[in-house]
Amino acid sequence: MAGEKTPKRRHHRRINPTAWRSGQTPSWILLPQLFLAIGWLRAGIANAITDGWWSGETLRRFLDVDTSHAVTIYQPFLTHVVEPFAVAVATMVCIAELAIGAMLALNRRVVGALLVAAFLNVHFMLAGVVNPSAFYLVIAMVIVLWRLEDGISAAERRAAARRAGFAALVTTLGLAPFVTTIQPAQVIDDPAIMLIFLSVVFAIVTWWAHDQRAPRSDSPGVLPSSTSIES
Repeated sequence: MAGEKTPKRRHHRRINPTAWRSGQTPSWILLPQLFLAIGWLRAGIANAITDGWWSGETLRRFLDVDTSHAVTIYQPFLTHVVEPFAVAVATMVCIAELAIGAMLALNRRVVGALLVAAFLNVHFMLAGVVNPSAFYLVIAMVIVLWRLEDGISAAERRAAARRAGFAALVTTLGLAPFVTTIQPAQVIDDPAIMLIFLSVVFAIVTWWAHDQRAPRSDSPGVLPSSTSIES
């Protein structure tokens, strides 16, 4: 009717996961992201100032002494790739650690930084260094899941859930023969079972998150595809 005001439509703005300076990143994401940033920066700085790091001697000593828990199938890679190219590997690891920490602290290219971090963490775990790599992976998963839920479309979430399920299947089939223990007090030191556990949990949570956000035909305001509306 004339004279009546048309109610304003309220637009729900999607969270922008790229700018916490404007206050759009929730504190429960900011906290673990800054924790990871500090952790990676600390590791990079510690390696950079360690005697023998840039010459590869520190890495070679680690390979000689501290790889008793390494996954058996990963040992040839350590022997034939990492050890002969210890200088290059040590340099790339240190630079990557510093870059990951900086990008997370500045909230720039966060997903890319987390992917590189996950790549390093998986290699560290395969080499037998489960702690703190496993916990860093869990924290990274929390941040990635938030971005999957609020930063991409439903189709992209569905594709991500499928990829996570496939990755979990491949990880389980590939590493199951190398599990050395299922004792509750010792599994935390077994890289194979920890990687299997983390991949399966991530796949389950990714599927659950996608399923929870998928539209239901019996939800209010959602009509089944076969329903027609007659004027």
